[in-house]
Amino acid sequence: MTHIWQWNGKGAAPGWLIEGFADYIRLQSGYIPSHWVPPGGGSNYTDSYDKTARFMDYLEKRTSGFVSKLNQKLRDGFSLDYFVELQGKTVDELWAEYKAAFGNRD
Repeated sequence: MTHIWQWNGKGAAPGWLIEGFADYIRLQSGYIPSHWVPPGGGSNYTDSYDKTARFMDYLEKRTSGFVSKLNQKLRDGFSLDYFVELQGKTVDELWAEYKAAFGNRD
């Protein structure tokens, strides 16, 4: 059900982002399985699912409305530049910031 509300960049959005969106909704709804990584976990934002969801949660807290605005942009396509437009930094810079905020957990 979580995929129903999201846009997919007309098929261009990568799987890690699509699945990260879905798990972000689970996270916000409180449906957090015990096997999920804690905040800051994961090796890369492209790890998908819970890792990407935790990253998206961080980005939402950093810039309120981020997830909704990113979803709106995905209506017409996909670009990693959306992160710069919405957050002022590249996704790689944001990932490094996120990892540092949680002690660089893997």
